[in-house]
Amino acid sequence: MRDVPASELARLGREMEGLGYRDLFVPDVRGAAQDSPVLSGRDAFTSLGAVFEATTTLRATVGVAAIIFHRLSALALTASTLNEQSGGRFTLGVGISHAEAARQAGVEFPTSPLATMTSWVAELRQRSSSGMAFGGGWPLLVGSAGAQDDRARGRAGRWCGPELAHHRAPRKPSTKPKPQPKPAAAPDALSSTYV
Repeated sequence: MRDVPASELARLGREMEGLGYRDLFVPDVRGAAQDSPVLSGRDAFTSLGAVFEATTTLRATVGVAAIIFHRLSALALTASTLNEQSGGRFTLGVGISHAEAARQAGVEFPTSPLATMTSWVAELRQRSSSGMAFGGGWPLLVGSAGAQDDRARGRAGRWCGPELAHHRAPRKPSTKPKPQPKPAAAPDALSSTYV
């Protein structure tokens, strides 16, 4: 579900929390729909603010915020604000996007995406760990889609991809308990829903 009103996402967050989900991923969708002059894509950060107000335990991630559409200082402030608002339940996912998306949005794409991503991640990590007056400490996930992005991931941070975007709600007890399969081995494996 993309482009969902914040009130509906908050309702969904409450429902997910009630079902035992731990994490929610919301995409950072920006710009006009292909071949359309009409802007679409609600702001993921604002929507997560509504989710955090409606829930008490559900963690949430913007995955993945394309850095070419953001200013680093504004992204760090937004992440810290959501982390403060949520009591530490916010995670920031970042990625570089791709040249075609930049062209469609009229944004310059970096000549060295790997160096740009590595630099941004280093700065965001520093901001999260000690460079914010409030709300610091938010985890940072790095999204990648190709071999060059994988090198950035290795240099820069944790991967935010399908293996971490699985979901598993608790099952109701049955009279004949079955052993539950363990999630795939991954650091800090998450139970999540990507909306």
